[in-house]
Amino acid sequence: MLHDKDDFETSLFVGLYAGAFIGDFYPSYSIGNYSPGLDAEDTSVHMPSITSNYFTLGYHINKNFAISLGAVGSDIDSHWHWAGSGGLHYYL
Repeated sequence: MLHDKDDFETSLFVGLYAGAFIGDFYPSYSIGNYSPGLDAEDTSVHMPSITSNYFTLGYHINKNFAISLGAVGSDIDSHWHWAGSGGLHYYL
């Protein structure tokens, strides 16, 4: 069933990224925020806003290889959740 244009709902996602090359190192940081939009009549539904922070520090071993370590911190309704990341990268 097709919906009328008045039934269309949207959500907002915004983010920023910053990174740099300092010699063979490359730190980076990004932040994103997602705020779902839900407007349901006669319904009490709580949709949390989610803000995620990504921190990464990488090192170029040589022209083709790099390694990186990072952390992700997500704030969901004032409750923080953390995760780690890492990788070995190959550049063609």
